[in-house]
Amino acid sequence: MELHPERSGFQIKDAKIPIIIGIKRLESLKPHEEVLEDELLSLSRSIRQDKVLRHPLLADARTGVVLDGNHRLVALRRMNCRLAPVALVDYNNPGIRVERWYRLIISGKLDDLWPGLQNLGLSMKNEERAAARELLDRRRVAAVIEDQDRSIVFESPRPEDTLDSFRTSFRVEKFLREKGLSVSYVDKKPEIIPEATLVLSTVKLEKDEVVDVASSGRLYPPKTTRHLIPSRPLGTRVPVEWLTLDKPEIAQAKLMDHLSRMKLRRIEEGSIIGSRKYEEEVFLFE
Repeated sequence: MELHPERSGFQIKDAKIPIIIGIKRLESLKPHEEVLEDELLSLSRSIRQDKVLRHPLLADARTGVVLDGNHRLVALRRMNCRLAPVALVDYNNPGIRVERWYRLIISGKLDDLWPGLQNLGLSMKNEERAAARELLDRRRVAAVIEDQDRSIVFESPRPEDTLDSFRTSFRVEKFLREKGLSVSYVDKKPEIIPEATLVLSTVKLEKDEVVDVASSGRLYPPKTTRHLIPSRPLGTRVPVEWLTLDKPEIAQAKLMDHLSRMKLRRIEEGSIIGSRKYEEEVFLFE
């Protein structure tokens, strides 16, 4: 697999979308989601132990909005790093899509949860499942929680504000966790909801909404977006020491030399790397 060195970084021209890997100052990168503290602490321990950042962040080249790697960005900031290795892409490329995560809740019953949900002070009501899905698709409600038979819809005080809608859905998710229920994230909504299982669905964002919120310095709750990138570079293994440098051009030169000495292997879509399955093609540095 061929690598192409450019002034701005390394370009992977064989990818489905143009990708340039380079060094960026942390202050130029804009997160769009809050982080999960447990996940952040685990990642930070791993980085400190390995003394390398295994994978680059992924960000829009024009705006600096981080599409994947919000936890890595915060971890580097807390470690007093100044720089980050970033795979830069064109967010407007139609090959990049924004989807959402669904929350799967095990052993939950709507009737049992109703009183506690009411205590949250949210505007909510029972709704038929088909009608609830339509309301969510049209953004007339902020979130829907449903079982096999019916749904509860949650209205947003300001439905035109997507950040407000996601804060509403996050309050519901937080309540479910505080009740001791198991909440997991799945990329597809089950066609048939199993017995004693609930699904919490949110609205789906557009790219310009992600950019607007990130550029304003605000943050969506964790797991708001699921970005589908057709090509993803992994395994760059950049030493953390380089990321503490004050001069990005020095770190950039080190990165280009580092990557030029590595082999690059394309791995087809749907492959398992480590413990994770990647739906997109992966370019693995080795």
